[in-house]
Amino acid sequence: MDRTGPPQSSPLLQQKCKEPTTTTVEKDFNQGQTKKNLTAHPRGCLSVFPNALAAILRGVAQGWKAFANGSLRLWRKGWTAETCSCIFALLSLIGLVLTLMAHQDRPLPDWPQIVSINSIVSLFSMMIRAGVSMVLAEGISQSKWQWFRKARKLDDMAKFDSASRGAWGSVLFIFGLRIKKP
Repeated sequence: MDRTGPPQSSPLLQQKCKEPTTTTVEKDFNQGQTKKNLTAHPRGCLSVFPNALAAILRGVAQGWKAFANGSLRLWRKGWTAETCSCIFALLSLIGLVLTLMAHQDRPLPDWPQIVSINSIVSLFSMMIRAGVSMVLAEGISQSKWQWFRKARKLDDMAKFDSASRGAWGSVLFIFGLRIKKP
């Protein structure tokens, strides 16, 4: 079995044109098509490069738009946002523990004055609070709709809303809502 190899081809951008030539493409204007003039320059057919680059950028933009729409649809579906928030809080907790373990029983590191172990611990604890508070707020809001499957007072709606918005509302919710077993 003899293989002669691939056919000879020349790269598009290295083709040499002897003199500038202009090709006009005319299409039906009723269908929204436009008239194009393609010019080849004596330095090579580099006029094709901007068109090719524009086509690549359009393809990337369309792909990004499809990815963003799919991600947004997945984010809104189910408990995806809450799961990601819970994972974020867990990773922040792991980072906090690892940072404290790395600096336990050692002198303070020689870092710039604005950065210290306390500021890193504060940053990690803020990220943990943000992740956990989102999960709790969504859980309380979901509990509200479970609570209102039966006819209840609208005053309970305000209690659930305040509980999902902050710590003081949660304290009032715990002591102010009388849960009756069915």
